Amino acid sequence: MSESIEQLKHQTLHQRVYERLLGLVIDGVLAPGEPIDEQALSSRLGVSRTPVRAAIARLTQEGLVVTLPYRGASVRQFAVEEIDGLYEVRAALEGLAARKAAQRLSAEGLETIRAILDECQEALEVGDVDAFGQADARFHRALAEAAGNLTLVEALDGLRLRINLFRDLANREPGLPERTARERALILDALERRDSDAAGQLLEQHINSVKQTVLHQLTERAK
Repeated sequence: MSESIEQLKHQTLHQRVYERLLGLVIDGVLAPGEPIDEQALSSRLGVSRTPVRAAIARLTQEGLVVTLPYRGASVRQFAVEEIDGLYEVRAALEGLAARKAAQRLSAEGLETIRAILDECQEALEVGDVDAFGQADARFHRALAEAAGNLTLVEALDGLRLRINLFRDLANREPGLPERTARERALILDALERRDSDAAGQLLEQHINSVKQTVLHQLTERAK
């Protein structure tokens, strides 16, 4: 029994350190291209280097960190072409998720999605971008789960981890609350009508619109 408790504590510590490091990367505290100093992170988080090393290895597998021989780990810096590719794949997968969800979604599931989209809109109306981001992530996850395809859910989860690096840029779009309100009404209408083609097209258009915002912001930043 004591051995099981120790294993649980060990796993919990590793998960906490991973989540802290992930947050530092996504929030930009550790900037793209910045080296990751294991010793400095260990001191900062008050843990040994072992869970830090495990967190770095996990983020490397997830595509957020790169590790090179003799150079160590650093936060991954995405080229514009790579960002374009990420959103291109995500648009296709989100469209597939929406099409399948429209065919399978229960009345209860539809109400759950409606409530989450309401949260998205309410957060934007009061200027709470963090709450909007969390609700938006729940919406996309709920839609993917409603599609009933675990492989699709896992693939989208992996993409979202990387795309989260650009969420600050995505949320700078002028007129975001108004666009989100229009999209909310159209997406809900398509899901209610079980119109899989319309739902899929709307999600693809939504992701492509976000991509254009991110790429525009990157271009402006480079000037």
